[in-house]
This record gives sequence, C-alpha cells and structure tokens, in this order.
Amino acid sequence: MSPGEVFNRFLARQPILTRDKKFFAYELLSRYGPENYCSPVPGSPVSEKAMDELFLMGMRTITEGLPTFLNCTRDFLLGDYLTLIPKDPIVGEILETIPPDEEVPAACHRVKKQGYRLALDDYCDLPETRPLLQVADFVKIDVLLTTFPEQGRVVNLCHQQNIPVIAEKVETEEQFRQCLRIGYDYFQGYFFCRPQIVARRSIPANKTVYIQLLQAANTSEFDIHRISSIFRRDVSLSYRLLRYLNSAAFALQTEVHSIPHAIALLGERAMRKWISLVSVAALGDHVADGLLRLPLLRAMFCELVGKKIGMVRETNELFLVGLLSVMDALLNMPMAEVLPRFLLTRKSEKPCWVSRAVIVRCLKWCWTTNPARGSS
Repeated sequence: MSPGEVFNRFLARQPILTRDKKFFAYELLSRYGPENYCSPVPGSPVSEKAMDELFLMGMRTITEGLPTFLNCTRDFLLGDYLTLIPKDPIVGEILETIPPDEEVPAACHRVKKQGYRLALDDYCDLPETRPLLQVADFVKIDVLLTTFPEQGRVVNLCHQQNIPVIAEKVETEEQFRQCLRIGYDYFQGYFFCRPQIVARRSIPANKTVYIQLLQAANTSEFDIHRISSIFRRDVSLSYRLLRYLNSAAFALQTEVHSIPHAIALLGERAMRKWISLVSVAALGDHVADGLLRLPLLRAMFCELVGKKIGMVRETNELFLVGLLSVMDALLNMPMAEVLPRFLLTRKSEKPCWVSRAVIVRCLKWCWTTNPARGSS
C-alpha cells in the first residue's frame, strides 16, 4: 500500500435498476483499496470496517437518498447490528452463505418488527430456505448460476407472495432481454454498471481512548457523564457519533451538538452496540476482516451464555470478556499488557472484569449442554 493510500477508506456501490433502466437502489460492497474488487476475500460482505466508514461518510451522501442494500453476515444479523442504521433507506441482504437454522429467522423477525426490510441474496428455492420467504421484502437471483426455467418458476413463486425479484449478475443484452421476458422487477450487473468506488480520507483514531470507551460502555451501570468525557478526548470519536446521528436518514428536527444529547437519543442498548462496533473497527484497522468479526461474535456468545445460566447482571462484563479474548491480536501486543488497560479504574469503582469463577461457570454450562461432547 502506498503512503497516499494509508489514510483512505473505501466502499463501492452498484446500482439496482428498474425495467426501464432507471435507478432504484444501490448495493454497498466492501473494498480495501482503490482497486475495484474485493480483497482479501473476494465477495466478502460489508464488514465492521466498512460499516464504520458508512457511519462517517453518511448514508445519504453515498447512496443519494435511494434504498441501500447492505450485506449482513450471520453474526451481524444475530447481533441486531442492522438496527444501528436508520431503517428507511436500509435493506439488509441475507447472504446465501448463512445457514437458515432456527436462529436466523428469529433474528429476521426481530428486525422486521422494528420496520427494517430484508432481501434474500442468490436465493435457491429449497425446503430449508423457503421459510425465509416469509420475511423477505426482495429476492435476488444469480442469473449466471440458475437456469432460465428455474428462474421463471422462482419469480412466479415470489410474485404469488407479492415479493419483488431482482436479477443479479446480468452481463449481456441477451440476458437482460431474457430476464424481462421472465418477469423480473429489478436488475443489477455489469451490463448496466460496474461498482463505483467511493473513497474518503480517514481520521486517525486514538486507540487508547477506544480502549477506555469499551471499558466504560460494558460496565453494569451505564454512566453517560463518564462516557461523554471519554468522547471529548478524541475528535474522530465525537465526529463519528455526531455525524451518525445528524445524517439525513435520522430526519431529526434539530441538529445534535452535544455528546450527552446524542447518547440520550440513541439509547443505552443501541449505544453499547454502537461503541462495540466502532471501537473494535478502530482497534483492528490493520487486521484481517475475519479476525475483526471474531471478538464481536465471542462477545455475543458470552452475553447469551450469561443469560442462560442466570447471570443477567453480569452480561455486560461477559460481553467485555468476549471482546477481550482476541484483543492482543487487534492491538498487536501481549495479553499481559492488554488486560491492565481494561482493569484500571477509579477508587470509587469496581474493576470492569469478570472473576475466574464466573468464566469457569460459563464454560461448565457450555460443556454440560453440548450433546456433541466427547468422553474427554
């Protein structure tokens, strides 16, 4: 990476068009550099890094007010992170790589109840995927991987349930004409437009401040005044939050000018998730995308285990345990040096950590409830 690229972040957008080739929506795609392809993992979804940049750039700026299709990983979906974004422009795109087990429909119903729209990406009509049609506002079909007769059957099935269908990866005039005959409602692909790069210069993050913010956000008592004081220590952090809430998508009648006001508007639960998402993205700005998702996944796992074994009061601390589990890799320093940064507190406060006994209790619960465990 050249010196000029170090301080830049990238997203790409690809238009979704109507039958008469008018712009209907955009799909946001993850990019790691100015090259117009996804690296290091081709086809990877918009990650926590890209979501952080989405907060900074502003939804309306990137998509010009059109509906925005945003890829959702499994942990992103189950963690309800989609609800951090204003619901009006967003369409959460459920990737075909997400196994449709019982947790996925439950997560979909949760976000649907809050008014969010969902799309099924690269949909294949199978017995295990058909229940997802109940939560779908759009269905996308890969025209390169599906035969035309099968496409026609699925399009008719969706139209019977009043679900619009998008033809994806349309690359030639002949494919477009065939898709018109089949009855697709919308179209996306290289025939119309390749993804367009949207770049911006990033604001350097003070990683110490993000560590302190993570600690404060995951204590049992959510102290707005303490969190506000941490926000004031780093201009990029304050900018992220105020830019996020003042975006046109929120349609607030007055601009938010103070951090306490912003925190109060967002609410405790959403604020905790927003802080976790943005902090992990800032701390792990040099690591692979897969590693960046791991602490959030582990944090949600620890939180859910705590609820299962009656440790409701400790769920915030357990969430922090999950985040800390790979913090040595995110910060590129030994864990022995990482932990003291999170355990330092003022004299009037309890340390923000979980005892060894609490962790052992969680592990025992996982062991005794796992039917696949061996005799060892």
